[in-house]
Amino acid sequence: MWLSLDMHLSDAMMGEISELLKVFELDSMRESEKSDFVASKLKTYYYIFDQHSAYAEARASISNTDDPSLPAETFRVWFIGLGMVAMFASMNQVPFRYQQVLIEFFALRFPPINIDALVCLVISYPLGVVFARFLPTHKFHVFGYTFSLNPGPFNQKEHILITVMATVGVGTVYAAWM
Repeated sequence: MWLSLDMHLSDAMMGEISELLKVFELDSMRESEKSDFVASKLKTYYYIFDQHSAYAEARASISNTDDPSLPAETFRVWFIGLGMVAMFASMNQVPFRYQQVLIEFFALRFPPINIDALVCLVISYPLGVVFARFLPTHKFHVFGYTFSLNPGPFNQKEHILITVMATVGVGTVYAAWM
């Protein structure tokens, strides 16, 4: 029964948790070293699955805390993100004229090619690193606000925001299906 409750956990982990729960229910009436050990193991499992991802790969590669010192909404994010939205939306959807011929960039093929969000994810990181290397670090003062075109190294928050922006642009519009 316990093995089918959570598809994210392996059968071995679910078996160990169910055994720990059985021992804890039997030993909870008595004060013993074993029940303290079982309680600490269950608290560890609870902490891992409440505060972290259930997937070991995600726990190993992604932090569950935020670093507020990393800038998120930067000039690089807006420039690269909006550029990718315009580029991928036009490549996936918008027809254009070339030498008096109306061409939908990839839609005339069968099956049609569609630029996916993964392409945005892969392209945005090198672009962000190049922008971080070559944009000036000079601070600008506009209407009482101070900002820089290059606040520091390209970071994970900027990469995610660019990917989210570009993902919006890769989807097709429902009006085109009429």
